[in-house]
Amino acid sequence: MKKETRFFLIFLAGLFALPFVTKILGAQLWAQTVSVGSYCLIYLVAAQALNVQVGMTGLLNLGPIAFVGIGAYTGALLLTLKTSSGSLALVSFYASILPELSGHARWILFFLDPNFLAYLTVAPFAVVMAILLSLLIGLPTLKLTGDYFAIVTLGFAQIFYLIVKNEAWLTKGAFGVKDIPPLFSFCTGPDKIEFFEKTAHYFFGIAVLALSLYVIVRLRDSYLGRSLLAVRDDELAAQSNGVNVAKARLVSFTAFSGLAALCGLVLVARNKFLSPSDLNFWESILYLCCVVLGGMGSVRGVLVGALVLGALGEVMRIVLPKVSLATGFDIPLQIRYVLFGVILILVMRYKPNGLFPAADDEAGRGEEGLPNHRDVEPKLFTLAKGASA
Repeated sequence: MKKETRFFLIFLAGLFALPFVTKILGAQLWAQTVSVGSYCLIYLVAAQALNVQVGMTGLLNLGPIAFVGIGAYTGALLLTLKTSSGSLALVSFYASILPELSGHARWILFFLDPNFLAYLTVAPFAVVMAILLSLLIGLPTLKLTGDYFAIVTLGFAQIFYLIVKNEAWLTKGAFGVKDIPPLFSFCTGPDKIEFFEKTAHYFFGIAVLALSLYVIVRLRDSYLGRSLLAVRDDELAAQSNGVNVAKARLVSFTAFSGLAALCGLVLVARNKFLSPSDLNFWESILYLCCVVLGGMGSVRGVLVGALVLGALGEVMRIVLPKVSLATGFDIPLQIRYVLFGVILILVMRYKPNGLFPAADDEAGRGEEGLPNHRDVEPKLFTLAKGASA
């Protein structure tokens, strides 16, 4: 087993076991841990998606929250479509064709739950919508790099924010999208299962994170992924060696946007409500900070960076009001951003390449006893002719 694979499995297993461990330690700690953990999972998925573009291709994107929002709004609006009788269209459709389950069968056969199938149905639409809009931006801006490309993405994020805030006929405006169904039908109602009511979206986030890691790693280790890394390191040298730079950038943009759209669905499943305030510009900056803190281009590093910043922000949101009450001093919640800045300054001073630089990530992902992990070429995403399996 590869060292990197082992790291991912341990990381995901730790996240999976967290609700069960904290449940034993007390109800309040359990509820707070699940809340913080589900928020961290949004950061984890979004930062991994952004790392494809910023870390693997070298394109600075200042508007990742727009593509998270595209996935979130596409999913939320489709999930809340109603029939003439006022019931949710997708949920009602699956409820009419599937057998009604009771008892433990409800969660054992969770893949037959109408709500869950509704989420699975809207997921491809959210991903396709995000990819189409990324092509709309990417095709005219293929030759832009550095600050110019960053300004384009920043402008798109602001345009998207203004649209979802002001076009109430389409996005419900500032009032937001309400009545979003929970991830599972047994998470609501008088016969709900309390444990899954609090944790269903958390486990859904872990599943999306695992899928994201699989896609990113397979992409990175493929012929196409190496093209992305070559463009990042030296665009002119990559082009002179036959790399299609425009194609590499476009693939990077579409891969990022598709994964970001899945992150939007995790956000919808967690909050069951969506408004423009969830898509403010500072979220984009925090996603970028996660990538920089962990190490641009390092999959393992971005996991650690996103976990640190996501958990620290939510823990401080819980702790600071209690500290203010105990000391009598009014400590604003925004003070946590100051702490983020201090952390980034220290990291840039003593670890300029991040906590886990991409070079360390490269050295640590080989198979034990195998001198070079690139001796084995993955099949998925491999475009080279005659590539060995």
